[in-house]
Amino acid sequence: MDKIKTNGLKMLLALKDRPISQSGGFVIPIAYELENSTFIHADRLDFPNNGRIWVSSEYEFIDRRFADYEFFRVNRYSADENEAYIENDYLEKYWMRGSDAEALKRFEMCPVIEEELPDVEKPYLKSLPPLPNRSIFIADGKHIYGPFEWTKDDEGIRLSAAQSPLLGLKPDHVFKVSIDAVIHLVIRFDTFKDYLSQPPVSYLFNTNLLKSVPYDQEDYISDDRLITWGNKYLLRSSSARLNRKTATEWLEAVKNLKILIGMDGERRERLIRLIPEMLEAGNQQASFINNFLTNESEGQNIVEQYLEDNKEKFFKDQLKHIEEKAEKEAAKIKRELYFLRAKKDQLSKEIEELSKKKKEEKTRYEQERTLELQTIEERIGKSLQYEELVKEIEFMKLTRRKIETEIKKLKSEDIEERLTEIKTYLDLLNGSYARKNEIVIKPAAVYSKRRSFIGTGKEFVDKIHDYLQEQCGRNYSCDEIANLLICIQQSFLTILAGPPGIGKTSVVHYLAEGLGNQENLLKIPVSRGWTSQRDILGYFNPLKGQYQKARTGLYDFLYITQTDGKIAEFPRWVLLDEANLSPIEHYWADFLGLCDPEGERRLDTGGSGEEKFLYTNPCVRFIGTVNNDNTTERLSPRLIDRVPVIRLEPSYEYSNPVNSGRMKPDGAMTFENMQEFFAGSEEDDFAGKETDILKEIIEILQTESSDFEGSPFVIVSPRKYHSIKRYCSVARDILMEEQAIDFAIAQYILPLIEGYGTGFGKRLEKLHEVAASNSLYRSSKLLRRIIEAGKQAHNSYSFWG
Repeated sequence: MDKIKTNGLKMLLALKDRPISQSGGFVIPIAYELENSTFIHADRLDFPNNGRIWVSSEYEFIDRRFADYEFFRVNRYSADENEAYIENDYLEKYWMRGSDAEALKRFEMCPVIEEELPDVEKPYLKSLPPLPNRSIFIADGKHIYGPFEWTKDDEGIRLSAAQSPLLGLKPDHVFKVSIDAVIHLVIRFDTFKDYLSQPPVSYLFNTNLLKSVPYDQEDYISDDRLITWGNKYLLRSSSARLNRKTATEWLEAVKNLKILIGMDGERRERLIRLIPEMLEAGNQQASFINNFLTNESEGQNIVEQYLEDNKEKFFKDQLKHIEEKAEKEAAKIKRELYFLRAKKDQLSKEIEELSKKKKEEKTRYEQERTLELQTIEERIGKSLQYEELVKEIEFMKLTRRKIETEIKKLKSEDIEERLTEIKTYLDLLNGSYARKNEIVIKPAAVYSKRRSFIGTGKEFVDKIHDYLQEQCGRNYSCDEIANLLICIQQSFLTILAGPPGIGKTSVVHYLAEGLGNQENLLKIPVSRGWTSQRDILGYFNPLKGQYQKARTGLYDFLYITQTDGKIAEFPRWVLLDEANLSPIEHYWADFLGLCDPEGERRLDTGGSGEEKFLYTNPCVRFIGTVNNDNTTERLSPRLIDRVPVIRLEPSYEYSNPVNSGRMKPDGAMTFENMQEFFAGSEEDDFAGKETDILKEIIEILQTESSDFEGSPFVIVSPRKYHSIKRYCSVARDILMEEQAIDFAIAQYILPLIEGYGTGFGKRLEKLHEVAASNSLYRSSKLLRRIIEAGKQAHNSYSFWG
């Protein structure tokens, strides 16, 4: 099994990549370490985004200690808690410090060079591969030999048998093992070249593992060590020098080689071949000495020392002359030294004066800069005050416009009432007060064909997802589609928020089409200046004695559901496009009470008789799309408390284009089916960690702790609490693990965020920590965006900012 670090991550081997600053850089994960001292390849995809680990500090420790192709063990590495790598492809998920790197042991992960074993008398590699600072092995296709130490000289890379009593080998011997016996102890990096050029591609896990398989010992003693060994074996001497005396003594010993017991035959033959070299060395000894004394620096030093020891004999007169000359030179030097010291004292005084002047200049400069900074701070303070005043003026202008609108509304309603009274009086005086019977044209019904579906809610969501992706070109995930269907079915009004052009309107259209319910979708483009029910629904005209329907078609859409039971069998959706071009709580005020389960489902039209009340069938749902910019009205806290707000994000992953010739569903899902899949029950409760997570979040938002510096707190009403509980009871069976509470927090609680001040920012930072620690990725991402935007807006924080 894998070796696991204390933070839950696998132990790694890595190579250094490159520095990016004085103390930062990257390393490349190469292999995972297993419990049995073996290794497996590390997948680059396990280390997003670039198959590397970022070294945040102390990279120079790695760069100085390890060669380019040398493996090292990573003792500790961690994942980025902020998950910035998700949004930025140039950031890495994992990071470490340079001090977290540890050198491997001498005989761990030894490179295996694939070539013939070099002859022991000329032990040089044919190739010149870059090698790490550790022992290596040679593989000739049939056997693997090693371990070898290596050195580099003018002739190339020279090998010698590694010496260690821990290996259990005879001195100057190496392992000789069949390739087939150790194939499971070798790891090969076929894609190694993607990181570095031409390194060894095969590595032996651990040399000590060779003891667990059948092996032989190969004699690989060098000539120098063979001579030393021969002296000890034949002459009981530790000298390794080649000279005539040694060679002569060896000749006498060689005569007795055949009767010596226990001497290796191959070593004996090599010793015999070395004897002529030693004899030749004796013949050349004289010429070597002459050349040594005349041309070599060490020989010249010997000659000079001899002359020094006999200088009284050879250089008496010359020595006296040299001493006289030296005394004159010494007197001259003393005189020059006197003047130099005087010059030094003068320069020291000048330096001291300059230092004093520099210190005074520095003090004066710092005082001037301090005054400038104070002036700049005062200007910044005035600028901030000016910006606050501008915001206050804009707010007052907006309030004024709203008041003027209300005044116009009140005036127009008052005039209409007075005209009605005057006409009534005139009709009474004339004796003609009677309402004329007028023919009212009832709206025609368009019936949908029933469509049955056998399966679970999750299977139904998968089917809708496939239709939107393959036929409508909309690349929404199954979780996002399920979230939309659950919110729409459980809430009388659902708000879709986001920047213009991301597809808020089209997703509702294609969702209705996927349900086969496009005939029961009414799209109402909201206009600027809507102030009351008469703009969206209509009003009762007392002058004509009948109800004047608005051009939106909403009156007929609702009226037919109360008169035709077949129509009410299917979901009826009303899309308020650009809903916040006018204040929603004004023109939609009569519907706001229907958002509560206990709300009355009838609207007073102002008429009489059967037309006095317009009933809203339970199958009716409203969906509003809103933009977050300066051209629209903000949603009131009263409205936000009653509805879920789903924030749609722009997607840059394009799937299939819209299929204009697509086969649309030939039947519609009934309202009863939708209730069964997505409505849930008031009796359902939370499960798992959902209760603990929600309570912790509510406590952070509503507590008045001193840690938050008396900042505004956010109230989460019982209405919100029960809505979240109902949502989670349905969503947890359809969405992935812990996604239900994440979606619920993001669209029921985060839209309530509205506050200012550094204390409120700390409250949101604490909330972000809780979301991140509980893997609420959607909520964590939204909170990080709110916090960053608030810091740029002088600590003014808002979900709608």
